[in-house]
Amino acid sequence: MNSQFIREQIKGGHIYCFIGAGGKTSAIKEAAIILAEEGYRVLITTTTKISVEEFSKYRIDFSKSISIDNMQDGINIQVSSVVGGKYQGYKKEDIENIVQIPLDVVILIEADGSRGLPFKVPYEHEPVVPVNSTKNFLFFSAKIMGEKISSDNTYNLEKIQTIIGEKDMLYTNENILKLLNEGWIRDTKYRNLKVIINQGEILKNTFIAKDLLKQIYDQYGIGSYLVSLKEKKIYQCYDDKVGVLILAAGEGRRMGRIKQLLKFGGSTFLEETIKKYSAYSQDIIVTLGFHKEEIKGNIKELGFKFQEIKKYKEGMSASFREARAFDTDFFLVTPCDLPLVEDYTIEILLKTYRDKKGEIIVPRYMGVKGHPVVFPIALQSSFKNINGDIGARDIIKEMGCVYVDLDDPGIIADIDTLNEYLKIKEE
Repeated sequence: MNSQFIREQIKGGHIYCFIGAGGKTSAIKEAAIILAEEGYRVLITTTTKISVEEFSKYRIDFSKSISIDNMQDGINIQVSSVVGGKYQGYKKEDIENIVQIPLDVVILIEADGSRGLPFKVPYEHEPVVPVNSTKNFLFFSAKIMGEKISSDNTYNLEKIQTIIGEKDMLYTNENILKLLNEGWIRDTKYRNLKVIINQGEILKNTFIAKDLLKQIYDQYGIGSYLVSLKEKKIYQCYDDKVGVLILAAGEGRRMGRIKQLLKFGGSTFLEETIKKYSAYSQDIIVTLGFHKEEIKGNIKELGFKFQEIKKYKEGMSASFREARAFDTDFFLVTPCDLPLVEDYTIEILLKTYRDKKGEIIVPRYMGVKGHPVVFPIALQSSFKNINGDIGARDIIKEMGCVYVDLDDPGIIADIDTLNEYLKIKEE
């Protein structure tokens, strides 16, 4: 793992859980340092236990209940108590009570234990992942690869024997893949899972690991990485790199006020939209035009980039034409005033694109087309020819698309008038 990985994968306004074995605590500490340097307020805690020694140089806040209200700049560590050289954390229900997380706050949770062993599959009560965790990083160590499975390198040996059989007790790629699937991947509670194989520096030949990473990605659509926390390197990875273009340059004449800064869900329309998509994207562009200075003065630029659109008065097409190119595999486009889109909708659209690579993906609710729309990166150059205030409709009409029918009215619930805004606030 390196600073680029941390900046791309971890963004403000979210909770991230570190599970599995072989590098969780080290990864949390490294991520916290990088994020604090970027300007985030970082909260480290646990739903299990963490070693006192690991965090001895940091100030520890002891509190019976977790809170983000009084966080200081930099790294904050909150625990409930200390027992036997271990900091005791919080129940996952306590963390699930955290509803609104500002864009400049990141919460990192050690949500699992492995007793220092390099590989594990969880017991029934493990890991302790709150439902509001945005992304889960699953770790194990590269040093197990090709080794005999034993109590010296394995946590929950009995379950592993049950999964693969006692006669086949080697950490082959086939067995690791089976253990990952039956021990972790099949459990739907692990949203937005990333598999991290740590200690890549000990492998003289990374071909075996590379093949395993590719199988994880190809079979399950899960991003997978071979890294070295010690060397701060990424040796191999298979993952989607996703861009998001958030259209926020409009004048919002019908609203009669700055729509982007209207209060919603404890923050603003624009902040809620940025938070929603930052969970899935490595590169977010927010276009600005009308009231750009007021917007920039109210929203801190962390985990995304503002881009000023010179000809914003020409309508939505100006944002498409002037937006810089993404260095991603594909990208999503959404207006800033659709904060009610469900997370599962974004996940379904991303999965559909992976299955239909090269196609434009358009969501629909009860036959009505909505946002976000997913575009292959090859089409971004076509945006330079868009005119008027109809966005990319002509491109979609010309190229064709795949429609995805969803039970999510949020994809069409754009808010253009004060009455529409007041209505959703009441709801």
